Amino acid sequence: MAEMEGLEKEVTELRGLSQRQAEHIVALEKAQDCNAVAKEKALSEAQSKVTELESQIESLRRNPLSNKEELEKEVNELRHLSDQQAKQIVALETTQNGNLVEKEKALTEAHSKIAELEAQIEGLRTNSTFNLEDQHVKVLEREVTDLRGLSERQAEHIAALEKSLATSKGCEKRDATVDATVRCREVETIALCQTERSLVKSEELLTQLRTDLTQSKASYAQLEERFKQLTDRLVASDEEKSRLEGVVAQLEMESSTIDEYVTMFAHRRQLLLKRAKIRDALLLRLIRDRNELRQRLHSLSDVANAVIASSSSSSSKSEGEQSTNPSMTDFEKALSDFLSHLATSSTDYSLDLNAEDNEEDDVNNGTTGNVKAAGDEKIEGASLDDQLRRYVSAVHDCLHCECCSGSLMVV
Repeated sequence: MAEMEGLEKEVTELRGLSQRQAEHIVALEKAQDCNAVAKEKALSEAQSKVTELESQIESLRRNPLSNKEELEKEVNELRHLSDQQAKQIVALETTQNGNLVEKEKALTEAHSKIAELEAQIEGLRTNSTFNLEDQHVKVLEREVTDLRGLSERQAEHIAALEKSLATSKGCEKRDATVDATVRCREVETIALCQTERSLVKSEELLTQLRTDLTQSKASYAQLEERFKQLTDRLVASDEEKSRLEGVVAQLEMESSTIDEYVTMFAHRRQLLLKRAKIRDALLLRLIRDRNELRQRLHSLSDVANAVIASSSSSSSKSEGEQSTNPSMTDFEKALSDFLSHLATSSTDYSLDLNAEDNEEDDVNNGTTGNVKAAGDEKIEGASLDDQLRRYVSAVHDCLHCECCSGSLMVV
């Protein structure tokens, strides 16, 4: 906005200079007393064109960012127009009465220049675009160079006017020439001062634009470096995320495996508990049956002893009865052997139960072959209880019911 205000101020100054130069042209044309009405009309038209240009500049002022280049070009055109008007003043002063055709030609050129300015402004309105700051700096540098050349030309022109003023002192119309020269000198002095101020402002604007360009480049480099850092951090976070996802997946697999093992061991423990309960129930039943059998055998032994005692007291019986004594003796011997074997069967049964526990442990560890071989060797000399227990454990390897195994028939 500061740049736009400076440019608008410069446009206003150039507009005032153009108006003063137009007034000076009117004064010179009135001094010539030739075609004053036509020249005033032409100047009024030029002023109307300038007014239109002011309105256009005011409309362009509402959009300073997109139409900056248009305003700068218009400033250049106004400067060029003021330069032409200054040259026209010099031509009017030097040619006086004999150069009316050249004045009209200058006015025609001014009209054509105004038409060109209108066409340029219309084209810029339809095709306004943004330019880079480097191009703007180059345009301002060229403008500074043009302004310097213009100031030099105006200084030379002022010196020439002073020289012509010194040579025209002896003429008959000395007073009028001096007045016109003084006016022209004042106008040129004012134009030179304004041009110098415009040159200083343009140089300051150029320096500011260069500083802004340097700062914008540094800011762009900083933003680019920060963008690279953010990109690297994003890549690192993606890698860390993928690694953590892999760890989470592995932990989920391990947790599922652990759950499977826990479920398997719980099921196996339940099976072992059931088998232990069944084994304890079978053992209790076998012990109960064995005790009942032992009581019956004791009662049978008592009856046999009583019979043997009664048979030994009757020595006067017949030969048939004597022949039966050896059979009773054999029966008594077999009964005593069976009772002794029944007494030792309890200890053998406890040892066999311990062997069965060891056999289950060996099955879990994969070493059941040797235990089974040892069990096969013991089957031959085992008792009835051992054979029954081994038969039940061999047949009913799976879970079985208490009602269908391990019970003895009472006779």
